[in-house]
Formats: sequence, structure tokens, C-alpha cells
Amino acid sequence: MTLRALWPLTQQFQAKNGSILVSGKVYIYYQGRTALATTYHDEEGTVVNANPVILDNNGRATVFADTIYSYTIVVCDYYGKELFSQDITLHDAILSAKNVIVMGSNGSVKVDTTTLPNGVKYDLSVNTDIIATKKSVDDVKTDLNNLTEVVNGHTTEISQIKDDVAGIESAISNKKDKQQLKSFKGSATKTVKNISQDENGELNVEFEDIDLPQEVPNVEITSEDSSVNITASVDAETNTKTFDLSVNIEDAPTFGRFVANNGLILTKTEGNMTLSSDGKIQLKKGKGYHFTIRGNYYNDKLYNDLLDINFIEYSRNETIPIIVDGTLATSQAQPFEISFDVAQRTSDLNYGIAFSGLTSNGHISGLRVEVHDINSVSVNGGSSGDNDKVAVDANAEPGYLENVLVSDSDIVSLVKLGNVLHVQVNTASTADPKLYTCDEAVINGATNNYGSYALANGYDKLVWDDPSSYAWLNASVIQMKRLCTSQGTVTKCNVALSGSLSLTSPPAFINCGIFNTDGKLLGSTGLRLYGTDFFSGSELVSFDMSEVNTGDLNLKNNTYYIIQIITCGLQLASLSHKDSYNYAYDYDLRMNIEGTTSKAAWSNINDLTTRAAQIPWISFAASPSI
Repeated sequence: MTLRALWPLTQQFQAKNGSILVSGKVYIYYQGRTALATTYHDEEGTVVNANPVILDNNGRATVFADTIYSYTIVVCDYYGKELFSQDITLHDAILSAKNVIVMGSNGSVKVDTTTLPNGVKYDLSVNTDIIATKKSVDDVKTDLNNLTEVVNGHTTEISQIKDDVAGIESAISNKKDKQQLKSFKGSATKTVKNISQDENGELNVEFEDIDLPQEVPNVEITSEDSSVNITASVDAETNTKTFDLSVNIEDAPTFGRFVANNGLILTKTEGNMTLSSDGKIQLKKGKGYHFTIRGNYYNDKLYNDLLDINFIEYSRNETIPIIVDGTLATSQAQPFEISFDVAQRTSDLNYGIAFSGLTSNGHISGLRVEVHDINSVSVNGGSSGDNDKVAVDANAEPGYLENVLVSDSDIVSLVKLGNVLHVQVNTASTADPKLYTCDEAVINGATNNYGSYALANGYDKLVWDDPSSYAWLNASVIQMKRLCTSQGTVTKCNVALSGSLSLTSPPAFINCGIFNTDGKLLGSTGLRLYGTDFFSGSELVSFDMSEVNTGDLNLKNNTYYIIQIITCGLQLASLSHKDSYNYAYDYDLRMNIEGTTSKAAWSNINDLTTRAAQIPWISFAASPSI
């Protein structure tokens, strides 16, 4: 038997929220779930896998399977709950039509065939189910070699016919009444159909043409979205035209992670960016970049005051201040973090990492630099329907588009927002959450329980952006600028309430909004009230988002957005920012700002001036991730 990896050895399985599927279970069946399949841990087939296969701490497992079968894999979580399933065929797919051979390496191209009055039409599209396993050029060459072997087999059959004819000729020549010497030869286009002998002993040979594929000049092969390259070639001897297909794949975004020793000499640890010979980060013409730099400052001797050390922003020849405490013990680390953008380059630049103000008073250790470009942006497309019902065909019952159009695969999600139904391809660049304030793992506190208000006469509840609905109001505002890490449409806002309520009558409230960097509101949760939208001061809640204009909440990857949260009388789970990090850069870069307001309305994004001591955990996604 021939064994092949059932999935790439580097395949990492993930849960639907994007986390690694640690200790997940993968059941492997023969296709159709008729019976559990036998698989192996090695390519030689000496070690049989258990079924189900248990994923390791990285969500990976090594599985080899017999290529003569097709399989169905069922991926489950640690408790055995099914997450998704997928059919896998290991053999190569080759589609032929008369003398037209349409190839898609490992099925990476879907070919839809339509018979027309004057020929055949092939429509090509990328098969996203197995695009991640697209074959290499060497594999395609192997496929072509296999086809050559088939043609050689036919040639061998023709040679056998020639041998048979030669045997007949030999037998006739040995007869007493020998006939005149004759020879019969086949060719690449003809073969012997019949040999007969007349009453005079004369041999007659009848030839016929070999039924080779004939040219079909009106075959149309297209790729409407240009996602498939089409290369045509013609074999003049066999009169066959061959179409070779390959998928267009965009370049991966540029990024790099680097570390530095005490001498601030960089070493790359991850990514596709490179260092120059003198240890500088190579930035390319035409791209802009986002830098995040973290490290620890240590006093080498004590100094009875605050000290300024400055990071030199090389592209603008400016400094970013970092304030450290000269009174702390020499063994005590003072963590710092700075974040900034380098504008789109008009020429290549080798970017050096340097600080000013470092003297014999102290040193920097554990420096980590993360860089990625902010130009590789692609926008998720979508389709929409109107308010009329639609039907699949004349015999089907009409329904609304959200009920008629469904996805049978985890690869594609249908996301409804307002009156638009978005079609989203689920890849690493579209995974949830799409925008968030901080990682859940760093939550270590809660925001202040601040605010109160009084309703105006004649009002039984607060009305957003209507000052006549309240007599007076005090509320907290927290604003954060964040980079969107995954493109797609946002429909949900996930919030962790963490603490007691200081306001129940009138009820505590919260409103979460997303703005662009020009201050334009793109969408929000709307005003959410205790007792109506949430029912305690300590719970995980997921609020629906509403966009201001159609398409506003279709966020772009590698793009900055402003998150603003207005709360009154409740606390949010958060990261204690002021006590754990150096945040002196927040004011200039507008990363984490807070303030108060006397209005039930959004604050101007440029009006807040105080650095936020707490960063609440908020995430935005196409579906709940809590």
C-alpha cells in the first residue's frame, strides 16, 4: 500500500474562537462514516494510530493513510463534542474532456462543466476546502509523468500488435506454398484491423485509424475572478490541447519579531522580515510599518529622582520619552512599552534600535521588537438581498435570503448585519476576534465603579443623545486606539462585567462604539441598561452591533480604529495599566485615554486628555467568542 499524510504535518487544529485545540479528538472514518479507518503514525506503516487520534498541546497530530481510500475526519473538542467534519481524498484529480485535459493540482481548482450547443464550457474557481494543500510544481510534473506512462502503455499495445503480425507473417512464410514476402507496420495514427488470405493465398491487410481525441476548437475555459492562472499547450503529434491551471495567491503580510541582548544587537526570532549585515531591520520602499517595543530598565546605581531615557525614532529623527524611577533597587525590573508607526517609505531603510539618556545609572534588558507592515489590506466581499422572499426553484417554498442561503461548511460563514448578508471566507486573516483591547490572559482588575444620574420629569428611562431625558448625569469614558488584526464584518461586542453595581434605579448603563481615526462613528451597541440588557454586575455579555451606514462595520485588516466605552454605575474586567506598565507614550499616541462626561452622548475623540489607569477587556467579532 502507498501511505500519504492525511493532512499537512504542520496542520494546527483550532477551536471556532481561534484558540489551539489542545487534546482535541479527531475520528477518522472511511468516507461516509461507514467504519473507523486504519491510519499510521509513520510513512512506513509500522505504528498504527489510535482512533480517535488525540491532538498534542500545539493542536497537531501525525497521521498517514492508504491513498486508495477516501476519508471523512470528524474533529471534536476534549470532551468529544463535534466541532466540524471534512471529507478528504488523497489521490490527484484530473478532469478530461475529449482532447482537452483540465488539471487542478490536488483538487485546488474547482471545474464546473457545462455542455453548450457548440462545445463545452469550463468555469474555474479556487477550491478553498483544500487550498492550504496546493501541490508544488514538482507534484504537477509527477502528474504529467503519470499521464505519459499511460500513453506509453498504449504504445506498448501497438508494439504487441506489430509482434502478432510478425508472427503471422513468419507462419505464412513457412508454408509449402510460400507467399511473396510482405511486411505490415502500424503507426502513431493507424493500426491493423484485419488480415485475410484469398483463395490464391494472397494476404490482404486492412488498416484503421486509431481513435485519438480530436480537437474541440470551441472549448471555453475562464476564471472570472482571475484567481486561476490558465496555461495552454498543444501536442501536435496527438492533436491534443492541454490546459494547466494554478492558483493566484497574494503575498503574505510582512512581519518580524526580534530580540536584543544587553548591547542592543538584534536577532530575528520569527517572521519574513530580514536584518542588514549591521543588525538593522530592513524596511522596504512603498510600505508603512507599525512598531511595538518592550523591555525592562534596571538601575545600576540609585538616583534620588525620576530619570528620562528616550527611544530614538529613527525614521523621523525624533525621540519617544520613557520615564523610569531612579530610586528603585537595582534588582527591580521597570517594564516599559512603546508603540508607533513609520510612515510609508519612499525608499528602502535599514532601521536601527537606539536609546538616548542611557548612562552609567542603568541599562536595558530583555528588549523585544515586533514589526509588521500596515499596507497589506484586503477587504472582505459580501452579497446582499432585498426584503422580498426568494426560492431555489419553481417548486420550492419562498423564504428570506438568510433562510434560503446557508453554509454547509465551517470554511464559509454567512454574517447578517442590518439588511445585508455578508459571505465571509474563514481563514487566519478573518478569524475572530477582529478588534479587541487586550488579551483575556492579562486581566487582573476592574475599572472604577463611577457615575450616577437623575431622570427628567416625565421620562421613565434614559434616552441616548437626548439631554432632555435626564436632569443631570456623570459617566465614565474610556477610549482606546487599536489595530484591527482580522478583516471582516463585526456583529457582536463581548464585554466582561466584573464587580458590584452602584446604580440600579435608575439603572446602570453602558454603550460601546467603534470610530475611525478621523472620529467618525461606524457602529455601536447602542445604550444597554441593567435589568433589560444585563441582569447583574458580574457576567459575560454579548451585545449586537448596529452600523451607522451599510458597510461601516466591515473592518479592514492592519487598520487602526478607535474604541470608546461610556459607562455609569458598573465595573468592567480590566488590565491594571498604570501599575504594571510604563504608559508615558499614551498621551501622544492616544492609545489608552480616559475621562468623564455629563452627557449621554459620544465624546469627541480628541477631547480626552488623561491616561487610562485601567484597560477594560472588550472584543468585537462576527459571532460571540465568550
